[in-house]
Amino acid sequence: KAREEMLALDLALVPYENENGMTGYREAVQRIESAASIGVMIGPEGGFAPEEIETLREKAALLSLGKRILRTDTAAITALSMVMLALEQGGE
Repeated sequence: KAREEMLALDLALVPYENENGMTGYREAVQRIESAASIGVMIGPEGGFAPEEIETLREKAALLSLGKRILRTDTAAITALSMVMLALEQGGE
């Protein structure tokens, strides 16, 4: 049920450790300002299974949180900070 709710959002962001570079983040930032609803899906310790990522790739924006592998709680804070920064910069 949570996945369906997430995919119904205007913008679903999925931090993924195997997403290369910051290209996904830059693309997501361009979509953040126009989104009325944004959600961030944080994977479990050990990451998402490849088949889960393929399902999410169809509807969600995959992005990297950098070169480090973060714990689940730290990844959530990092992802939300990136969204907040993008929203603040867009308002200037």
